[in-house]
Amino acid sequence: MHDKWSQAPNFGTNTASALAYNCDPGVINKSTVLKKLKCGDRNIFKSYTSHCHYKGKWHSGLYTRRLFEYAALFSL
Repeated sequence: MHDKWSQAPNFGTNTASALAYNCDPGVINKSTVLKKLKCGDRNIFKSYTSHCHYKGKWHSGLYTRRLFEYAALFSL
């Protein structure tokens, strides 16, 4: 568990860490979420909530989880 956290990019936000923990560090390193955050763009809602697939299929439960994570991460 802690190994996944240590592999997540660190640039002052928990967003990448949350995705790396829930998905995979390899996913976040290639994602548009990371690219946008590195450029200072915080408009990542669509990119962040797109990580809601399991075995190639969209799951409403994962989408709901991403909505709650997004709200928690950006309600500072």
